[in-house]
Amino acid sequence: MITTDLPAQQLYAGYAQQVITPPLDSPVFLAGFEANRRAESVHDDLWVRALALAFGETRLVLVCIDVIGLGRYHCLEIQEWLHKQWAEMPVIVACTHTHHGPDTIGLWGSAQMHSGVDLDYLNHLKKVAVACCRSALHVLTPVTMRTATVDVPSVVKNFRDPAIIDAELTCIQWVDRTDKIFATLLIYPCHPEVMWGDNTAITSDYADALRRTVEAATGAPALFCVGALGGMLSPDVPEHSFAASEAMGTHLGQAALGALAGKATYPVTGLMLTQRLFTIPMTNPLFQIAVDHGLFPTSSNRMAAY
Repeated sequence: MITTDLPAQQLYAGYAQQVITPPLDSPVFLAGFEANRRAESVHDDLWVRALALAFGETRLVLVCIDVIGLGRYHCLEIQEWLHKQWAEMPVIVACTHTHHGPDTIGLWGSAQMHSGVDLDYLNHLKKVAVACCRSALHVLTPVTMRTATVDVPSVVKNFRDPAIIDAELTCIQWVDRTDKIFATLLIYPCHPEVMWGDNTAITSDYADALRRTVEAATGAPALFCVGALGGMLSPDVPEHSFAASEAMGTHLGQAALGALAGKATYPVTGLMLTQRLFTIPMTNPLFQIAVDHGLFPTSSNRMAAY
């Protein structure tokens, strides 16, 4: 493993993960459907999964978190903590958008206009995200890459405009110098909501079976990100059950493995992230009401030094 003074002209990758399933000894308000939906059990664990990439002096890290979302402020705070050691390093915080994890936004509490955010849990989540990113950056190993895309249209539909469908599954895989698969990144544009509003079990939805399917076949960790969900791409399933969730995730995982099979790896000749900051006027009156009632995160929710 190499952590500093990396030779030029070589891509390096590091990985770390940690469970973030909240305990059920106090109310856990599930995000994504109606208010006051309280978790009663755990079907599968929620995770923070971090992938670090390095080429020469360039570093970046992608951290995937099994929650419905995080406010921009909290994402910037994760970045701020990492910049204490890696100044100006790009940090991509991506939430899997599961509709069956704890409320981390503030819209799904015990009643409308009551936040469901547990600040202690939220701060713990951010600390875990930072710790996983740090760990990944400290265990870098040389890798090559393979990529593939495949359309998987049989499991997604558009609730609002059936004619508009994006069913492209994007797959990126890193392979170490012994030809052993190091990690796989999977991106699919579909809400993780096979399970519906009557579900009271914590779960990452179809992402769980998708990751497990790929991990079982490769012996390496898998990360999942949702693509552009639009308005709105949702699972096309016969029923809202864990059996359907398992079937959808397994089907996507097998599609990913099939798309990657036989693909040659190639060396990466550089690493660059391009981004542009832009603002959008907030015209949604419901969002304004949420702001007025203090439901959205503010700078007062900072995590303590550690």
